[in-house]
Amino acid sequence: MIDSYVINVATQIIIQAIAAYGLNIIVGNAGQISLGHAAFVAIGAYSNAMLTTAGGLTFWQALPISLIIVGVVGLLCGLPSLRVHADFLAITTIGINFIVVAVFQYTPFFGGALGIGGIPKVILFGQGLRTRGFFWLCVGALAVVMVICWFFTLSWAGLSCFAVREDET
Repeated sequence: MIDSYVINVATQIIIQAIAAYGLNIIVGNAGQISLGHAAFVAIGAYSNAMLTTAGGLTFWQALPISLIIVGVVGLLCGLPSLRVHADFLAITTIGINFIVVAVFQYTPFFGGALGIGGIPKVILFGQGLRTRGFFWLCVGALAVVMVICWFFTLSWAGLSCFAVREDET
């Protein structure tokens, strides 16, 4: 029997793999430098945590809202980044990361350095997911992300990313 510590570590690895698939679209497929990807992962996590704790929503109700929030913030941060490239793009994206870290870490509204506590468990089919159940939920999410990324590479948008990687102009 696998103990809960190993399952927790494996769950964290799977969550980071999901983030890495998103980063691969930008860095691998499009060939663009992005040093601020973790900021958007944090925005998604914090928005979901705030919506479930302070907003009183369930994980499943907060999930689409969190995705919209991250998408809007990404769009607002991405538009100015369209005008820069190479080293300046790297500086811009890491600047976004520093700003997000500062806001979350030094603002009491977001729990400061301790983060947000009291986040409710994910409920699936009426059951609160514990360590093993949440692990399998994350495995399922990783599988969905892998399929989406595979279809993305076959789509016109994926081909556009490959074209940008080969010749940015």
